[in-house]
Amino acid sequence: MDFASQLSQLQKLVASAAPEGTKSSSNKRSTLSTATDLSSRDAEYCNYRTTNDRRWNKRKRDLSSDKIKELYHELDNLATVEVGHTPMEQQNPTSVTHHITLLFLTIDDLPHEKIWRAWMEGSTTSSSGNSSIDTTTTCRSSVVVTVIAHAKFPERVRSPWLRERLLTSPGVRGQGTVSTTATGVQEPPIVTFRPEWGSIEITRAMIELLAEGVAYSRKQQEQWNPTTTTTTAPSPSDRFIFVSETCIPVVSLDTLVQEFFCGDTSSTTSSWVNGRNHPNNGYSRQLQWEKMSPAIPTQKIWKADQWIVLTRNHAEKILDIPSKLTDPQAFYQCFAQVRASDEMYFPTALAILGLIHTSNTTDKNQGSTTTTRMIGPNVQKRRITYCDWSGGAKNPVTFQDVQDLRNCISLARNEGCLLARKFSSDSITVQEWSNVIYGTTTTIGKEDGT
Repeated sequence: MDFASQLSQLQKLVASAAPEGTKSSSNKRSTLSTATDLSSRDAEYCNYRTTNDRRWNKRKRDLSSDKIKELYHELDNLATVEVGHTPMEQQNPTSVTHHITLLFLTIDDLPHEKIWRAWMEGSTTSSSGNSSIDTTTTCRSSVVVTVIAHAKFPERVRSPWLRERLLTSPGVRGQGTVSTTATGVQEPPIVTFRPEWGSIEITRAMIELLAEGVAYSRKQQEQWNPTTTTTTAPSPSDRFIFVSETCIPVVSLDTLVQEFFCGDTSSTTSSWVNGRNHPNNGYSRQLQWEKMSPAIPTQKIWKADQWIVLTRNHAEKILDIPSKLTDPQAFYQCFAQVRASDEMYFPTALAILGLIHTSNTTDKNQGSTTTTRMIGPNVQKRRITYCDWSGGAKNPVTFQDVQDLRNCISLARNEGCLLARKFSSDSITVQEWSNVIYGTTTTIGKEDGT
């Protein structure tokens, strides 16, 4: 089965989780009209959530003991052989185009959109205007940044820039302002799963974002025609980064590219997963490990920060798992009753594939400020997004102002993090952020972020 077929199968798998009664030819689950009456639409989605929970409870019971045994055996023998990759800088040291895909999870608008747009423009700008691809020149190579976002309430998104980058079905990027039909239905339909905290819908949104990122990257290459264009062939995405709406970059785009692609082999070919393979408290044991262990080998259950970085190689292998099982839906169903399954799905998938494990835990760079621990041949135990849990609360500390940003940058960089959260909405202007990041008082762009 080729990749396109596998991806189509995965998308059908995720779509099949929509409850009965919400599917129709008009695709009511994911189509949002442009009408201003939101109350009836919100009521419709509230009903969808309730029905969806009941359906997942039924699906959990449908995993019979025989099905669990079959799945356990299949997952226990699904490991692949990870082959080392030659860093792109070594393949072509003169001119390399790197491609990074940012996968945002938002409530509605992106609070720090202006900062992210300034970051993508960088100090030397080669802007692509309103396209969904923003290109910035950096040191010896150029970098392409693609943004795809899943919004819980896309009907509330007011930013034209973000609306152009919302997850749609089928996936369409860079088509300008979203269009509507004569009946007021958006084409293509926006996809939203209305996730609640800790729900399986967050994981569904992340899977769809990753699948769209991989598919869009491949589609660009397939549609490139050397006979009709003078531009070079687009590069597939090298890294997929999951990003929170409360997150902002604490390094320049140049620095991020250097961290990903200009270091030693371990850094230029690795995913970043701050994972562990044992429960860290009773909550994790009862609501995560014990919910998964009947069908998944315990030694292959892993947990990590939700905000991870995946290489293209690892992203494709994770998306390919359902096609290798007798029942393609069975693996996904294992997470239906797992609390905060978004912390479990991707690291567990990597462990099932044999890409992370407990035997390879050699620490590198001992004595340096940042210690890199390899938990697989091409997986670093490292978090990309810094957050402060020192308050002991359910949620991390919220940063409020420029002084918080300065302090946060110091702490984040000591850990090797490149992004940080949680920053309150409108707590920092683009100019304030730019002054701290670039160490300059020169005005960067316009205050409106364009």
